[in-house]
Amino acid sequence: MSASLADAAAFARSWLFDEALPLWAERGLDPAGGFHDQLDDAGQPVAAPKRARVQARQVMVFAEAGRLGWGGDWQAQVAHGLAFLRAQAVDGLAPTTFDPPGPIDLYDQAFVLLALSYDPGEDAVGEAGRLWRRLQQRFAGDPGFREPPPAPFPLQANPHMHLYEAVMAWRALKPAAPWREAAAMMRRLALETFVDPASGLLGEYFTADGESAADEVWPGHQYEWGWLLLHDAEGSASAQGVGERLIRLAGELGVDRAREAVVFSHRRDGRVIDGGARLWSQTERLRAVLAMQARHPREALWEAEALAAFATIRRYLETPGGGLYRDLMRPDGTFVAEPSKASTLYHLMSAFLVLFEAAR
Repeated sequence: MSASLADAAAFARSWLFDEALPLWAERGLDPAGGFHDQLDDAGQPVAAPKRARVQARQVMVFAEAGRLGWGGDWQAQVAHGLAFLRAQAVDGLAPTTFDPPGPIDLYDQAFVLLALSYDPGEDAVGEAGRLWRRLQQRFAGDPGFREPPPAPFPLQANPHMHLYEAVMAWRALKPAAPWREAAAMMRRLALETFVDPASGLLGEYFTADGESAADEVWPGHQYEWGWLLLHDAEGSASAQGVGERLIRLAGELGVDRAREAVVFSHRRDGRVIDGGARLWSQTERLRAVLAMQARHPREALWEAEALAAFATIRRYLETPGGGLYRDLMRPDGTFVAEPSKASTLYHLMSAFLVLFEAAR
């Protein structure tokens, strides 16, 4: 375990700048268009369909790398990803996969909206506004947006979570309508529909009228929603209180202390459904507990939680090739040997950005 947040941040920065970003910039980029979805342990692209979320997430990764001062050609990476997304759009929306186009869902549109916030061109402002209006037309519901058939659950928390992230990014750039209203809508959905007021736990799936449809909790998403609610500068004190409660409950019910890892899912009473531990869940734990550490600097618990979460993340980074990572830890603490998914780099970058700020 790192001795301090400064030590953890130094390791994370070195891993990003010296290993991950150079590798994914060279091997992850497809000169024919877009980014490869996976790299094997030798750092070579794996034949797999290109996903819209990967293209958008890599735009975010390299744009943030530029903000951090990475010396690679991050501008070219950003432009490459945005150009591919635009070229593949169908009626102004991104299909889940390309060649041939897959279905269109709300989740992937959230990431396209986020990617557009990293486009320095003024045209992106109008493009993002048109995309938001298009989503309202295609996925309209009350409350929130609805998944079209054959989705088994018409109202889902996960795509709204990433829409919350995207509209807050746009609100920071353009602090007026429609982005303030959009962020407020996502916040209300969390407080009034997705989070059960009695238990404080976050549901994932809901009926068309907003009733919970499954006894299933994803603690990684509890951390993620918790961080978003704390990060929302326009949220009330009660909204931030809900965010804190989500984070505390995720640590109480969702962390397997034997492995010091966040499980994938459990029931509302804490019984584990899926004891596998995905890397993205560990990064969301790190980001959320760092937010708690910033809010409660006198509570030693949160820095200890952050260092423990980072120590677990480092285990996922121990791969044959530098800049790669494992995605899934089994319940026995061993890892599934499989290609590294480009989509996970976004989660690592998101957590490390908060770590760097905490270390400062």
